[in-house]
Formats: sequence, C-alpha cells, structure tokens
Amino acid sequence: MKRDARGLIVSTDSDAAIAGIDRFTADFMAARTEASALLDLAASHEDCGLIQLYAAAMWIYSQSAEAITAHAFPFIARAARQRARLDERELMLLDMIECWAVNDFQRAITLAECIVERWPRDIIAAKLGEFFFFQAPDYQRHLRFIAGIAAAHPASSPYDAMHAFALALAGHPADAERVAEKGIALDPSTPWAHHALGHVYLAQGRLAEGRAAFERFAPSWAAHMRVLQCHNAWHLALFYIFDLQLDGALSLCRERIWGVQPESVNEQIDAVALLWRLDLAGHPTDVLWPAIAAAVAPHAGEQVFPFLNAHAIYALARGGRSDQARAASAAFGAYAERQRGGYRRVWRDIGVPLVEGCRAFAEREYTRCATLLEPIAGDLCGAGGSDAQNDLFAQTLLVALIESGRRSDAASLLTHRLRGRRPTPLEARWIERVA
Repeated sequence: MKRDARGLIVSTDSDAAIAGIDRFTADFMAARTEASALLDLAASHEDCGLIQLYAAAMWIYSQSAEAITAHAFPFIARAARQRARLDERELMLLDMIECWAVNDFQRAITLAECIVERWPRDIIAAKLGEFFFFQAPDYQRHLRFIAGIAAAHPASSPYDAMHAFALALAGHPADAERVAEKGIALDPSTPWAHHALGHVYLAQGRLAEGRAAFERFAPSWAAHMRVLQCHNAWHLALFYIFDLQLDGALSLCRERIWGVQPESVNEQIDAVALLWRLDLAGHPTDVLWPAIAAAVAPHAGEQVFPFLNAHAIYALARGGRSDQARAASAAFGAYAERQRGGYRRVWRDIGVPLVEGCRAFAEREYTRCATLLEPIAGDLCGAGGSDAQNDLFAQTLLVALIESGRRSDAASLLTHRLRGRRPTPLEARWIERVA
C-alpha cells in the first residue's frame, strides 16, 4: 500500500504507479490531452486496480455503448479480479464505476456521495460524480455534492470550475461567476471554468460579453482535450445564435466543432445540437446533415441515456434517413418498456415522448411534436444534459407551437421563458411571430 499526492491509499507497491496516478489526476482535472497517457499506464500496471478503474472511466466518458462494452468492461473486470487486495475507497470506486458502465446513474451518484464524504480529497471521484449528474440531473443535490468538499480543495482551479458549474445550474449565477473568475485567476487556462461562465452569460442574456470572453479564452483550449475544445466552441456558437449572427454560428460548426473526430459521440452531439438550433432559428443547414447522420447512425440504436437518443434520431431524420430514425425510435421504446422504478419514468414517461417529439419536428410534423412535448415540458431535464442543453427541447416545443398555429400557447411559453428579462434578438423574432 502506498499513498498518492492527496494522501489517499492506493493498493500498489509501485512508485511508478503512484507517480502515474498523480500525473493523471493533474492532467485529467485540468482537461489536458496528456490524461490519455493513463491508458498506457494501465497496460504496464495491470496489477493496480485503481489505474484499471481510471482507464475504464476514460472509456465510459465516450458515451458509446459499443466502446464501453469493448473497452471499459475489460478494465473493470481486471480491477474486480483484484477485489481482495483493494482498499475500502477503491472497492467503492469499483462499485461506482460498475454502476456507471451499466447506466445505473442513481446508484453511481449515491456511491460518489459516500466516497467524497469520507475522502473529500478524492477529486477524481468528485469529477466523475459531476458527470453522473449530467446524465441524471438534480441541480440542488449536485451543488450539495460539490460544495461539501470545498474545504478540502483550497486554491484549486479545477475544483473552482466544478463548484462554479454546480452553482450556475442550481440558479446562483452571481456566485457561479465569482467562483469561476477565482479559478481563472489561479490558472487562466481552465476550460471548465470558462464553460461555467458560458452558462452564466447565456442564462443572463449577456451575449456580447459572453462572446467577447469566449473569443478571448478560445486560443487556450488547444492545449486541452478535444471534448472541451468542441463543447466550449459550441457555447460560443450559442452566443452567436441568440444574437442572430447565424452565419457566424454555422462557420464555428464547420471550423471548430464538426469534423475533427466525427466518430466521437461527444462531437456528434455538439454538432447536432448546434445545427438543430440553427434549424429552430430558420437558418439553412441542409448541406451538413447527411454527413452527420452517417456518423451518428452506428450509435443511434444504443441506449445510454435519452438525451443522446433524441439528438441521434433527430440527426437521422434531418439527414434523410427516416427509416433508420423510425427503427431507432422503436428500439428506444422497446428498451424503455423494459425499465423499472425511477428509470421507467426517465426512459418511458419522459424519454419516449421526447424522442418521438423530436423526430416529429425533424420530419416537419409540428402539431404532433407539440402534442408529444407539451405534457413533459416541465420534466425535460430528466432525460439528461445541462440547462443550456435542455433548452434545445424547450425551443423545439416553442417553435412547434408557432409552426402549428398555436400562437397564444407559444406566447404564454415565451412569457414564462423570459420572466421579465429583456429578450435576445432570437427571442424577439419569436415574439414577433406570435404577435
């Protein structure tokens, strides 16, 4: 047994393994590309269960059921074979990652909470838990989870970024901005803190300020993981869209978001979500959909969480693959019917109408889309994703109401959406359409 740089026990006698874990912790929390070296470390330290678990986590982040089965499960199995020699924290991490790999997000969240309560210095467990809350959102619980370990992470820009994001999602924008700026002051190249600010600026309609900040941050993203380069560029594009600078948003999609790693589910989701918003804003996007639909097709029948399926099926329908979209919807429905307990509500009661409603919109069946999405309008976050990401579904319902002639209902939805704040140029255009 040895201890890592955070004083946490690791079941290994190898100094090299400990050094590798410390490097991975620093690189992973900073979202640096060097974090992928952990996979090589796993190959050379098969007897270190914790390294195997971290390698499994790297694959589960892919959000591809095929990749998880092919790559994550073998690492989990290797760690499980060492169960007898694992420390108590490592055993809990094993259980947590096993739950994550089979989409039992609620159990994974509970285990993450238990781990960080007992070992608050385990910032990797906290970071993994943050992602579980993306897949099964509960914004107030998420904030309690992250805020509870603040004392263990003073002067830590990665922790500040997590804390700022949780504050933003939980409806504390001023605190979120303050904490994100604190993290950026510690390290200007902290892309997750940039990301948290993106949520704050967007929620408050501070489009020009957000665009200027993100264009200033953007050069630093090149040193970080592709997923951050892509997703933060997506946030920059949202500022363009809400300001009706639609050609600029489409250029960002072509230049920074789509086509670098088209096989990546993360890149696919950001590209689909951006083009979908351009559809909602009435901007031509047809030329890009066939290539995106072709890339999405291999994953469209996978079941990880409903948010992903809604994007994949929309892309298939918009890319001219209606038969595949219908088949993927049918597979989703069959899977949803097999779920039990709380997951039955997520997959069947929320997921099925969400997926079908989004497919209906892509196929220009606006009345059907509105009929499906309206009853679940208050539960859209249950399908997964952040507030900014789930706003896509709210916008889809709004535009479906407008397109189906239900202007009064659309006007009411817009009033609720704005809650007294000044509309963005895009929202002002929608207001004109329902006047």
